[in-house]
Amino acid sequence: MHLNRRCNQSLCRPLGVFITSRTDGRPFRRPDYFAKACSALNLFLRQAKKMAKADPHLLGPHARRYFQDTAREAQQQADVDAAIRKVYGPPKPGDPPPPPGIWTQRYFLDPEWKGFRNWFTKTYGS
Repeated sequence: MHLNRRCNQSLCRPLGVFITSRTDGRPFRRPDYFAKACSALNLFLRQAKKMAKADPHLLGPHARRYFQDTAREAQQQADVDAAIRKVYGPPKPGDPPPPPGIWTQRYFLDPEWKGFRNWFTKTYGS
């Protein structure tokens, strides 16, 4: 009987008792929001540093130059395509599809290409 009464006791107690006070009667310590914000900021900075090492072309210190080079190359490619269409006309229906654009080539990298980091470091610096 003692065991049965003990099991039912926790079900019959109101939940507010557990939420608002501790068992010894002292109130809970308020959360330190400043400490939480600092730890979240530190976590973000560590993750950003890791990501910059993993993908220097997207998140590293030279990402802006890489993006501007890609935009310049895309404009040059568009000019070349316009000149080719002006000379040869539009593509015929049986022609193969065009290769992927410069944005796809430079931003969706082939994971098999092991030399990308080396090439990026030589081109844009460390």
